[in-house]
Amino acid sequence: MRIQVRKLRETMLLLETVIPKKPRFPAFGRILFKDGKAVAYSPEMTAIVELREASEPVLLSLGLLNFLRHIPGETIAEITPRDQKSQTVVICGKSKSTVPWIDPESFPATPDIPELDLHIDGDRLMVSIMMASLYVPIRDKSRIALNGVSVLIGPERSFVAAGDGFRMFFKDIPLRADERAWIIPDEVISTLNKFWLKTRQPDPPEIDALLTQVMLSKRIMRVGTAGEEDRMLFAQFGKTTLAIPLVAGTPPPWMNLVPSEFKSTLKIAAQDLYRAVEQVANTAIDNSNIVRLEWGKEALRISAQSEDQFAEASVKIALEGEEGHIAFNLRYLSDYLKNRQGFIEMNVSAPQSPGLFLDGVCSVVIMPMNVKWAGDEPENPPEEPPADTPETTPPPDDAAAPAETPAPQEKEKKPKWPRKKKGAEDAGAEKEKPSRKKITSEKVS
Repeated sequence: MRIQVRKLRETMLLLETVIPKKPRFPAFGRILFKDGKAVAYSPEMTAIVELREASEPVLLSLGLLNFLRHIPGETIAEITPRDQKSQTVVICGKSKSTVPWIDPESFPATPDIPELDLHIDGDRLMVSIMMASLYVPIRDKSRIALNGVSVLIGPERSFVAAGDGFRMFFKDIPLRADERAWIIPDEVISTLNKFWLKTRQPDPPEIDALLTQVMLSKRIMRVGTAGEEDRMLFAQFGKTTLAIPLVAGTPPPWMNLVPSEFKSTLKIAAQDLYRAVEQVANTAIDNSNIVRLEWGKEALRISAQSEDQFAEASVKIALEGEEGHIAFNLRYLSDYLKNRQGFIEMNVSAPQSPGLFLDGVCSVVIMPMNVKWAGDEPENPPEEPPADTPETTPPPDDAAAPAETPAPQEKEKKPKWPRKKKGAEDAGAEKEKPSRKKITSEKVS
């Protein structure tokens, strides 16, 4: 195989992102060059880069990069097996490096790339997926569908969503197509984003793409599925194709969790609210992270209290609807606010209903915390008897007197002797037993 050093070096640096640091088998820690492609494999994904110079099958280790870094990029590298396939030799001008030879047949099979019929603005998709990944919980085997970011595509609306049971994120994406639903594993999202950022060259849109899509898109990502039950997602951009095994299962009905009717809509400066929340944070931490929000027509009061401390702050708001109150978890509220700019909307229907936050970029639903508010009535008040009800009510005069029934004779109970403790029995025994000295004196007399 003959290839320019710069091209070989860039290809290996790109595929280095996929290769695991501690591969299970030696072949998994190398890059396969075969059939005009360079391939890297990990259990989470397979990365394929088009490389027409890759003619003869050969496996190269990442250790070769230390050698290539010091070779001029215009130099031609000649890569050939040697010594009855016991070594692979890389010759770059007057420099040479040898690496152990491994049979290319031991490398995992490369998946066939299907026809990718979906074309989407990759920049917007990746930004949405990265934002949603912050709301994915720690891997939970009991709730597999939550262990990734959901991508739901439809003819009328397409969006990205994620949640952990206490909060939910969703954001619309510019794509309209037949209904499809995928769950991208959380552990591959960071690698997918690195590939997207490293693949710098722009990807021209298709000729038949919509005019608005051509004008707004910087780079197009072609997406499709294949494999058993379409569980393998293919994402292609430039000369790179990623094959990602999807999470088995169906995404939760995310939109059913989004409230649609509200009694109060508050418009607030995001950073003002964030600073107010941080002012009461230390007090909230001492009381189960509870932050209380109470609002009137012009101001929102943020407070937190513990056994021996109380803190509050207030911010100006524009209110549409009714005055009210609600409580949220400190961490969930702070995580949402800290990176927000400009104004946000907080929509609330009741203290026990989830709050919907809108900022013009994405939508976040946060579940409320159950707290007691001043003026709340107890759930089950004790029932008091009426004041005019006598303690005992005599039977009516015409009621028939019940026949006298002789009381049953009680069985004679045997007396129960008190059970003595072991120590007490021993003490009593010693008291009744004559001493040895007394018995001796009687015999002498």
